[in-house]
Amino acid sequence: MIQQGDYMKAKLNHSKYNWLKLFIKRNFRVLKLALLVVFISFFGTILFLSINNDINVTTIPLSYLEEGVSDSENDGFAVCFSIFSHNFIILLPALIGVFSLGFLSIIYVSLQGYLLGVSIYSISQTMSISTVITFTIFHGIFEMIAIALVTAFAIKPGEITIESIRGNRKFIQKQDLIDMVVLLIMYIIFLFTASLIEGIILLNI
Repeated sequence: MIQQGDYMKAKLNHSKYNWLKLFIKRNFRVLKLALLVVFISFFGTILFLSINNDINVTTIPLSYLEEGVSDSENDGFAVCFSIFSHNFIILLPALIGVFSLGFLSIIYVSLQGYLLGVSIYSISQTMSISTVITFTIFHGIFEMIAIALVTAFAIKPGEITIESIRGNRKFIQKQDLIDMVVLLIMYIIFLFTASLIEGIILLNI
């Protein structure tokens, strides 16, 4: 016999699953576009440089990858917060781009993806693949998701406006605002998680 506590827990988990499913369905187009922008600009750059074997790209300064952490900082939280603040400021134009209905955000994120791709390709020419993976992939996954989320947040009003003009829906509703707040919160969570992982890596090298 199923106890009431187990039943309520199962019901709560089912409710959370349904909420997430509906959230993704409502925001599928903006999330898909945001992920495409991030992945094409980043991996497309690396693929293009790899195919062309462009060694001249290594002349680009690698300071782009620096996270603004002082050499004197050894406190774990201070390091992580410093990295988070640095990344948040870097992505602030993408966030503000919401006032351009996401148009400027797409351009800015594409540029950031290109610069990051060039930087990763550059260090891969002078460091071992294991070193590159250690310093990029573990926090990079969360960071790229964060960038996609802030991009989706910025282009959401653009999608709403276009669909409203086409007569497919009403203009901004309460649920749209809730979804945008959720996207923003998720962006901050993923960005901080990436900063936390990167901080741990830096403190243990």
